[in-house]
Amino acid sequence: MSRCTIRDGFTLIELVVALVLATLLTVACLRMVQTVAGESRQLRGEDIDYLAAGVLSDRLRCDFVNARGIAVTNDALVLSGFTSGSLTEGLIRYQRHSINDKDVLVRQVGDHQELVWIGIGSFVFEPLDEPQDQNSRTGVASGLTPIPGRFRLSLTDRQG
Repeated sequence: MSRCTIRDGFTLIELVVALVLATLLTVACLRMVQTVAGESRQLRGEDIDYLAAGVLSDRLRCDFVNARGIAVTNDALVLSGFTSGSLTEGLIRYQRHSINDKDVLVRQVGDHQELVWIGIGSFVFEPLDEPQDQNSRTGVASGLTPIPGRFRLSLTDRQG
């Protein structure tokens, strides 16, 4: 009589099925890692933008506190008054410029210029009440419109 011996082990079909399942699991894990890495990169970029936006907001707030007159266009914001907490009267100009196909915001006080934002679109200035007559009490003769007591200033990017 012939005896059939049974060996412990895997058949070729079982090995192929195991390899296919392992490949599918590896692909799924790699996609999850790629998604998480992309979202992490995006969040880090947004954190940097929030930090830069906070610095620009503080700079604008300081300039508005010391300003007595304003002129706004889509490409520029001009403030007249005291420059950056000093006691000298002058103009502060925030101007949009194009550099290497990027719109940037440049702050200019006298001859000093500094880059303050990359990716600017335009300025939107909305007065929320009537201007106070600040020019007469400060003596600033700029010819600009007095700054209202309440207003909203929005800076937009290229997409609005």
